Amino acid sequence: MVRRGRRGADTVIEEIHCEKERFEWIENGFCQTYCEVDGRKARVLDYAPGQALQPHEHDCDERFIIGGGAVTLYSWPNGRDAPNECTRLVAGDIIEVPCGMPHALYADKELGIQFHEVRGHAVSRVPWNGQTNRRGDKTNTTPFVHERVESEIVRARY
Repeated sequence: MVRRGRRGADTVIEEIHCEKERFEWIENGFCQTYCEVDGRKARVLDYAPGQALQPHEHDCDERFIIGGGAVTLYSWPNGRDAPNECTRLVAGDIIEVPCGMPHALYADKELGIQFHEVRGHAVSRVPWNGQTNRRGDKTNTTPFVHERVESEIVRARY
């Protein structure tokens, strides 16, 4: 973000750490800020190389444009008990996750990932932790396996 001039004197970069009691920040966290992108204020997120966001779901649709780096997106469109789908996305691609769909992100181990929000900013985040979610469904307790992703050189937009 800084090397692309996205940080001004009044810009605050927040470190988000989800489920601190279960995971290290690098295993379930990211950095975010709010700044102007394409003529409008947007939430911009940055994941360090190899950083992850464990399986979870939101109460709204999400849509992000990747400005730099790469990510492996895991999703469960047919429910938690069905096999997951795995998609590698790179700069210029769009991350789209419908409301309520369980998903997880794993940033490229060399490039990390930087992306900005086009739609979303979830009000709640429901982790898979063996408890029940807001609809009363039991959450998945299956261990999540990280897949190593190969890097490619892409110019960061932020």
